Amino acid sequence: MVRKTKTTSPMKKLLITLIMLTAMTITAVAQIPNNRFENWSPYGLGMTPDGWWCSNDSLSPGSTYFPVKRSSDNYPSSVGSYSLRIESNVALMSWAGFGSAWVGNYYGSDHPAFPVTGHPKTLYGYFKYFPTNGDSFEIYWSLFKNGQSVGGGVSMFVSWNTVTEWTLFSITVPDTSYAEADSARIVINDFNFYPFGNSVLYVDNLSFDSPVTGIADQKDGKGIFNLFPNPASDIINLEFNPTITSNSVLNIYNETGVLVRKYTLKPNQHLINIAELNEGIYFVEIRSGERNLSQKLIIRR
Repeated sequence: MVRKTKTTSPMKKLLITLIMLTAMTITAVAQIPNNRFENWSPYGLGMTPDGWWCSNDSLSPGSTYFPVKRSSDNYPSSVGSYSLRIESNVALMSWAGFGSAWVGNYYGSDHPAFPVTGHPKTLYGYFKYFPTNGDSFEIYWSLFKNGQSVGGGVSMFVSWNTVTEWTLFSITVPDTSYAEADSARIVINDFNFYPFGNSVLYVDNLSFDSPVTGIADQKDGKGIFNLFPNPASDIINLEFNPTITSNSVLNIYNETGVLVRKYTLKPNQHLINIAELNEGIYFVEIRSGERNLSQKLIIRR
């Protein structure tokens, strides 16, 4: 009797691999509580983001003004329905006017706030900012092991610039060679000094080590694009699905989330000149209608 060996077809292997990768990605993203700011609880006349302490929690439920709000202006639009909106009020010289949010409870601003696994190095997310009075905002995070700081301490992103379009940011820990971490904290303030202005900050889709993109689009196979070679030096070849229209926008961000190149794709455009960009890690994003997809690009010479 000959025992038949069960084989797995290449297509099935590919499907299994994709499912595993998707599960790994979801696990990594899910480490940050309510990272997409989809879940909110009523608080008097306002709301608070689940898993986060915010300025609203220090106010009476009967207050008429709350600095932190749920917004339907979110990004990427295909991922979730809401974002975090913070607006300070300079006229209220108390917690009622401070725009702050951090993971965990009141003590989460300078203590470990949520568990992490693996070896996160970079915090990604998207933001928009409308400063007043010369104000700036700050987002910072830290890693811990057994209650002690690892990874070189606080990592911070600060900006004074007006940013009217959703923009990717990234914050890498100073020492990526740390052994391991078991917890972390994340703090978001729409001001960075006192006195502050009536500034407005939007934040959405926080994640570790890779930015959140149009997951729904990738899952159903629409709008996929490819870059090659990668790493590249002077020119990259671009291949994209016909469902991406010729008037789509291609953005290139550097590793800190700064937009360094912007193109409106033309019919049959397949070559992008990157000769003027420095060596390093970049993210290439295509915005086509409601779809938003991105890929990492390495420039090496």
